[in-house]
Amino acid sequence: MSAFQAFILGLVQGVCEFLPISSSGHLVLLQKLFGVNEGAMSFDIIVHFGTLISICVVMRKRLLTYLKNPLGHIPKMIVLGTVPTVIIVLAFGSFFKEMFETGMSLGIGFIFTAALLFYAERHNEGEGGGYGPESGQGGGYGGYRQTGGSDGAPMENTVTPQGAIIAGIAQGIAVVPAISRSGSTIAGGIISDFGRKNAIEFAFLMSIPVTLMAVAQDLLKIILNRADKAADAAAEAAAAAGASVGPLAMIIGFVVSAVAGLFAARFMLTMITKIKLTYFSIYTGALGLLILIDQLFIGAVFEKIF
Repeated sequence: MSAFQAFILGLVQGVCEFLPISSSGHLVLLQKLFGVNEGAMSFDIIVHFGTLISICVVMRKRLLTYLKNPLGHIPKMIVLGTVPTVIIVLAFGSFFKEMFETGMSLGIGFIFTAALLFYAERHNEGEGGGYGPESGQGGGYGGYRQTGGSDGAPMENTVTPQGAIIAGIAQGIAVVPAISRSGSTIAGGIISDFGRKNAIEFAFLMSIPVTLMAVAQDLLKIILNRADKAADAAAEAAAAAGASVGPLAMIIGFVVSAVAGLFAARFMLTMITKIKLTYFSIYTGALGLLILIDQLFIGAVFEKIF
């Protein structure tokens, strides 16, 4: 992997992890375009760890509060929401892995993301969500707050057990490449009437344990594979491919994904009350349609499905 490819992939991971447009889908697409075949270690783990660092920095005040009171309402809701995500991943992990490797879900996944974001925006408008200048009371990241619905209420008052489970199921489904994790979880929160600002903050908080577990799982697999003296030839080949990703590419990927993730997370927290999810829906829908056309009729980037 070249330094340029590492930079682009790290940038895409950092930006797309927090925008509701699917980082995994964009990574698979770019890897196909670049002809990059990542090995076991490495790059995916490094860039995901970079975005994990960035969201911890952005949400540090809330995290410190929850660490002081780990049995509070929101920590319990994060754990509750994480349970269905873990169950879905454990039940369908191998199937999701095949999708990631082949990219066969990208067209449908992006279109599904578009439909989900569009529905969430319509639901928010139907519940009276709107846009207006901040009244001067309460916090907020961008100088604006929403009016109507659950917006403006503390997260502790709007995040319910039922809503946390819905958000967790949405996050689990988003393991499929091109179904946006942040988009699905935010949509689940909006549909559950968390309020837009609370929905995005809860989605970001829910990403931390899941990303941490995914990184730890991948690292454990690498350690076990390297310790296994009876590894077969395929495993050795995969390890060799991973080793081809040099330390410079690793460093570039980590730094770029962390910095880009920091800006993307702050952007979403600032702009969620100013920008409609419909814009992201149009983008992901158009991208999904182009990919689906290639998968069905052209085969320029992906193998034809039929």
